[in-house]
Amino acid sequence: MKKFGIIFFQLSMIILMFSCSTANQIKWVDEDKVAISWDPVKMMADRSNITDGYEIKYLVYIDYFGKHSGVLVEKYIEGKWVDKETPIAETRCTIRFKEKGQFVIGVQSVLFDEEKQIKEHSAIAWSDYKIYTNSNPFAVQSGR
Repeated sequence: MKKFGIIFFQLSMIILMFSCSTANQIKWVDEDKVAISWDPVKMMADRSNITDGYEIKYLVYIDYFGKHSGVLVEKYIEGKWVDKETPIAETRCTIRFKEKGQFVIGVQSVLFDEEKQIKEHSAIAWSDYKIYTNSNPFAVQSGR
């Protein structure tokens, strides 16, 4: 009976390891064009409200999987190409990948003051991090 208990414990540990390993994996999207969206920023990092007259916009980045160097990307939004250095007000974006590879997508919020000057940047929220994706990390594999 004791031997049966040891075997049962070992099997349950193996099952637990496999179930935990698949839960942390990144979902790969095999497309040359992807649509993403994110939640709008409603308050500052210090939990204070955004001051009247201030405006939040977003920069979208792509980078090769595993790098996170913050390369700005041309964005294909609603049927037109948008300059890659221009922040967008929308909380959605369609990205068309021009080359083959494995990519991650990042979004950064930018706070503008009343004079339309940049007051503050957030950290870049990368798509392969669980904390930024509600525990659903993803990356894109383009040109397969």
